[in-house]
Amino acid sequence: MNASTKKYAAIALLSAAVFGFLYVQLAPVLTSSGGNTSDSGHHSNLGSTSQNSPSTTEPSFVLEGYGSFLDGADTLATFRLELAESPQEQAQGMMWRKHMDPDMGMLFLMPEEQMQSFWMKNTYIPLDIIYLTESGKVVSIQANAQPFNETPLPSEGPAKLVLELRGGTCASMGILPNMTLVWNRL
Repeated sequence: MNASTKKYAAIALLSAAVFGFLYVQLAPVLTSSGGNTSDSGHHSNLGSTSQNSPSTTEPSFVLEGYGSFLDGADTLATFRLELAESPQEQAQGMMWRKHMDPDMGMLFLMPEEQMQSFWMKNTYIPLDIIYLTESGKVVSIQANAQPFNETPLPSEGPAKLVLELRGGTCASMGILPNMTLVWNRL
């Protein structure tokens, strides 16, 4: 190989490497439709955008608040909360997580009080999806949502908050529509 051929081969190899790197970095952004999705979930959430490939590690629970369900003056249950506030956090929701403690929940702070709908794409854990008004009143509950099911699970009325708990929690704790969730951020 002469010097000129080596130079062109090096340029071609470098160009291919740069193109490959840029493709890996930009492909997820360019193929995203930009809709609201989760998690839980969430994966679980609105729209059609989702994370389609598992992360290399299971996302860790991040303690960001506490919430308690009230039935009148009685506290039925208290949960440690992770907050899903950004579009990225809401898009990921509970996807890829394989463990959830009984006192753990993910609270989605949606931008508007409106009809909400979540799904279970890429979600390994059965979830209770609780739709709440901005003031914390339970609008409706989608109990025991099944893992990996992409069927939309809508609220029965406008909701601004959505809480995902381990499947079966609402039934075992007696959490019902019209009860109230009070929560605080750490």
